[in-house]
Amino acid sequence: MDPGQFLLRQHSAFENRHPASVDSFYKVISWKQYFAIICIKLCGGNPTINQLSEVMGSSHQNVNQILLKLEKKGFVHIEDDVCDRRKQRISIT
Repeated sequence: MDPGQFLLRQHSAFENRHPASVDSFYKVISWKQYFAIICIKLCGGNPTINQLSEVMGSSHQNVNQILLKLEKKGFVHIEDDVCDRRKQRISIT
């Protein structure tokens, strides 16, 4: 595991124990929303919600709720896949 992934996991573990402290630090978005943006960048391109949920280690429904909040705040855009309309692709704005 590279040092960046290690630090990310440690930060995520801290957030799970102290969510109010971490969320107050980020102010505009929650740690989970910030983590979703990091994972989108790690995926490269425009991942599907299923791909992102695998990277985040979370359910499709949970990731979808996080993404809807990020889209409302203008951080991401969710659109139907051109080739498969059952899939939705995520892009950072």
